[in-house]
Amino acid sequence: MAALRGRKQREERPFALMVADLAAAERLIELDAPVRHGLAGAERLILLAPRRGDAPAAEGVAPGSRLLGVMLPYTPLHHLLAREIALPFVLTSGNQSDEPIAYRDDDARDRLSPLCDFRLVHDRPIETRCDDSVARSAHGRVQILRRARGFAPRPVALPFRAPRPILPCGAELKSTICLAVGDRAFVSHHLGDLQHYAAFEAFREAIAQYERMFDVRPAVIAHDLHPDYLSTQHAVALADADGLALEGVQHHQAHAAACLAEAGHAGRAIALCFDGLGYGTDGTIWSGEFLIADRADFARAGRLAPVPMPGSAARSASPGAWRSPTSMRRSMARFPPTSRSSAATRRAGKPRARCCGRAPTRRSLRASGGCSTRSRRSRGSAIA
Repeated sequence: MAALRGRKQREERPFALMVADLAAAERLIELDAPVRHGLAGAERLILLAPRRGDAPAAEGVAPGSRLLGVMLPYTPLHHLLAREIALPFVLTSGNQSDEPIAYRDDDARDRLSPLCDFRLVHDRPIETRCDDSVARSAHGRVQILRRARGFAPRPVALPFRAPRPILPCGAELKSTICLAVGDRAFVSHHLGDLQHYAAFEAFREAIAQYERMFDVRPAVIAHDLHPDYLSTQHAVALADADGLALEGVQHHQAHAAACLAEAGHAGRAIALCFDGLGYGTDGTIWSGEFLIADRADFARAGRLAPVPMPGSAARSASPGAWRSPTSMRRSMARFPPTSRSSAATRRAGKPRARCCGRAPTRRSLRASGGCSTRSRRSRGSAIA
């Protein structure tokens, strides 16, 4: 396990185990009816479930986690391997962490040589890379965590009809794209983190592939408000090249609207958004948001106290991860709990904000080349 983690540059993130059948899975995880159904379904997803105390799996598979990710074979080769090995084995994607899967033979030869000792190739080329879908057992049902193979491009039914075809380009981490046509949203598979060149190329390929596959040309392109995101910059470039409408959407409001659409809820709801950082309508970095939201707009009803962001994006990346707790500690020392809660109470009454709010305009994005806030982010605030 240590050698595999070193080659994959994957220090702690859990690996998935493949087993031959449900009986073998039951020796690893606690199986109830939804888990059994999810594992045996046609999607053949990775299912996270509580680990049995006597599970025959190395601790290094999922260090520090009470859950194990288990999957069943979904190709003839998998069935042959499972029968030959007759034990649970790690099945992981052909890529470095956070990069897209290498699916062309020449790319696999160049990128995967440091990872593996042998390569098994085929005379039939792979058309599209696609990660495994991931789900977990929660409250008696299976909850999708990563929607990819087996689900994409299966559409999500929308509780409304889009008047024109829309291309939402998403954010920058754990990227996906989408085509909204009528009352259906065709969401792509997981594409990776766009700071990696290979992931950004996969992002561009996915847009062209979906337009070609569904024979749809978008009339509106939606993007995250953050002007430095590569997805935002690409959205602006596409809109300018084809004369399309451009719509900026606040990061956390997009998450809330996506949940409403997935649940088929057409009204307003209280949304607690703790996914991470997002560019706010006031030009600062938001996180830990309490929103009153519907599909079109939202009110920022509450939030966690802001703290400085020394080093900007470097604060969240190793070896700079010490910056966040240090900044929080200094902020707590400067502002005692009483004054912090009073200030939060006063700020909670801010008025409603449209989803586009005080976003960077297309003109400002064009003028700045999409890179207008690199220096400003360190002066903004994060809601830690």
